[in-house]
Amino acid sequence: VLDSSNHRVSRYNANTGAFTGWIGRTNVAPSSGCTVGSNGNYNVSVSGWCIGGTSQESSHNDRGGGFAFWSDGRGGLTSDGTFLYISNFRNIRIDKYSLAGVWQGAFSTRQDIYTRSFSSDPATVSSWGNNGCSWPIGVVVGSDGFFYGMNYSSCNANGGASLLWKVTASTGIMYGWKGAIQAGNSPSGGEAGCAGANNVTPAWCQGGRGEAGYRLGQFSSNAYHLSQDAHFLYVSDENSHRLTRIPK
Repeated sequence: VLDSSNHRVSRYNANTGAFTGWIGRTNVAPSSGCTVGSNGNYNVSVSGWCIGGTSQESSHNDRGGGFAFWSDGRGGLTSDGTFLYISNFRNIRIDKYSLAGVWQGAFSTRQDIYTRSFSSDPATVSSWGNNGCSWPIGVVVGSDGFFYGMNYSSCNANGGASLLWKVTASTGIMYGWKGAIQAGNSPSGGEAGCAGANNVTPAWCQGGRGEAGYRLGQFSSNAYHLSQDAHFLYVSDENSHRLTRIPK
């Protein structure tokens, strides 16, 4: 469970409902369950799920192990059965954790940067959280070798645009984005049909600028939650009052 106001992720027994611990930045030291250590700036759970104690918000340039969520609960959390993937909202990244609660690293959610790869280096991931845009909300793990997610207030976009992104799972490198295209700022590349496209991305595109929009294939400034099946993504677009189906 993504516990946004407490800036932590909690774990429960699926059969009994019993609480079995939490991970994140520590405030009052936990009584058991986890090992607490410094990530270079403050203490976090570095091994295991914590029992007792309290958590707190990380800084917006966290070095691994802390979370800075949006306090009204809009976030993202998913698993592939081996790892957890958590939308670390104000740190502009998706964190990867083992099911034992140990931070493994992260990938950037800047849909306008196509050179950042998955990193477990604290200094690298810390540098991603300083731009104040492309805050990740939903995230899902595809069975096709990609991660998919939504950004709130995407970088290099207009009007607080929410945009859909696709990341190559093996590298953590951004593959492309989908959504409304700002007039006069068409994508420069990506999949077939992207270069020079207008209004709506025809495929997974790179370059150009997005914006908030209400036509089919576009997203408002408040498109948040994300789900999937084998072939499509389903986006809950709050301001457009609709659920949109997008081909993978």
